[in-house]
Formats: sequence, structure tokens, C-alpha cells
Amino acid sequence: MTEKYAVLIKYKYIEYIESAKLSDADAWVFLKSIIEYDKTGVEPVFSNPILSGLFAVVKIDIDKNRENYEAVFEKRSKAGKEGAKKRWENGKNGKCHNSIAKIANAKCAKKNMAKMHDHDLDHEYVCDPDKNSIGSAEKAVDPSPPKKPGKLKKPPLREREPENDMERVEKAYLENWDSLFSEGKVKTPDPIVNWNQTRALLKRHFEKLKADQIINALKNGMVDNFVVSGGYSLGTMLSAAVLNRLVNAKQGPPLKTQADWGGNVDMGKGVKAKQFFGG
Repeated sequence: MTEKYAVLIKYKYIEYIESAKLSDADAWVFLKSIIEYDKTGVEPVFSNPILSGLFAVVKIDIDKNRENYEAVFEKRSKAGKEGAKKRWENGKNGKCHNSIAKIANAKCAKKNMAKMHDHDLDHEYVCDPDKNSIGSAEKAVDPSPPKKPGKLKKPPLREREPENDMERVEKAYLENWDSLFSEGKVKTPDPIVNWNQTRALLKRHFEKLKADQIINALKNGMVDNFVVSGGYSLGTMLSAAVLNRLVNAKQGPPLKTQADWGGNVDMGKGVKAKQFFGG
């Protein structure tokens, strides 16, 4: 049985109700039975024999309307499929997959079923998948040029090999920091560094020193009380005075801490230790 969405209630049914002098309650039972029968196909059973007689007359109309509805539905469904097939054969929708055609025809047919209840059955509705909300089966062409794939983000320096001398120095510093952190000599797992500033300093130092010399100086800083007590700062170690001492350092007793210097050490360019470290 084809699915329906409404039932046709003719004006003459009101005349039947009035002629039979039905009460409002029986009139509602009569109309409800018409709707239920058209929807389910199950004949109702009435306690009032008058209702049984009236329904027998109305049942003829309901069955006839059902037959007409199914015939029209089948005709229009067939016409829609043939029309779609013809367009496919003509190459209009040659790029469309067959499954899209089935979806379009089914959705269009379902819409027309609803229209048939709201209009006279003599009207013709042609199923046109091109006008369906699914849209044309032809694939739209994007006129814009394809986007270039974005540049892959590099993994952190700790997880990859350095690509130049500057990264070699920075990775050595990070490895030294990790060792000091594991020993409890620094408190945070990552150093606080102004990388732009330290890279500018490194670029200047590379004019006179090799990367291995600076890396060795950073290693010496790990056992230098002055450097470690100041938080093993890369900026401190790359300052001219401190770097010069670390590069040229000889093994000997540990130096005093920054607090012990009391601001008397010259960091270069007239800057005292206490001034340099914000004291």
C-alpha cells in the first residue's frame, strides 16, 4: 500500500450526518473512522448500526480514491524515472553517480505525494531531480586555484637534530638545563629565555668564536656558582664579560655566587653585576 498523508472528506458526508441526525459524539466517531480506515485499511466496528450503514456507503468512495491515488502515483513515478534516464543518456548528468539519481527521484516523488493531497488529482506534477533540493547532478567547478599545502611545523629542538650552529648552541643549553633540573639546581622544567635577544648575541659572537667554543662555555657554566646561582641564564652567559670568562676558564675552585659579588663585578660596557641582574 502506497503511503498517504491525507484523506479526502467530501461535502456530501456532512449531508449524511445531518440526514441521519447523528449526535456530535457519533459524528466525530464517524469522521474519525473514515480517517483511520484510509490510513490503516482496517474496517471499524460500530455499536451504532446507523454508523455501520453510513460507513458502508462512504467506504466505496474511500476505496475508489485510494485506487486513483495509487494509479496516479505509479504513473508519475514512472514518468520521473524515464525523464531522469533520458537526461542521463543525453549526457546532461553524465558525471552523476547512479545512487544520486535514485535519491533525487525518491525525494522528488515523496514531495509530489504531499502535493497530490493539496491539489486536484487531475493535476500533473513532473518529477525533475534538477530542481530538487539536492541540486544538479553536474559537479560544480571551483574556479579558484588550488591552495598550496601549508608549511609543516618543525618539532621542538629537544626532539630533533639542530640545523645550524645557532641551533647547536641552543640545544646544548637546553640539554644542560635538563641536567640541572634533574639535579634540582634549577626549579622550572623549561628556561625563561628571550630567544631573539640571545640569538642576536650569538650572531655577534660567531664572528670571533666557533660554536664548539660557546657550547663548551655553556658546559663550564653548569659548575660555575656565579652562573648557577643566577638561574643558569643563557643571556647572562652570552654577555661579553661572563662568556669571556667561561670560554677561557681553567679548572679551579668554584667562583662565588652573584649575591657574594655585591655588585662589584664588571659585566662589560660599564654594567655591574648587581645592575645587570636587576639588583
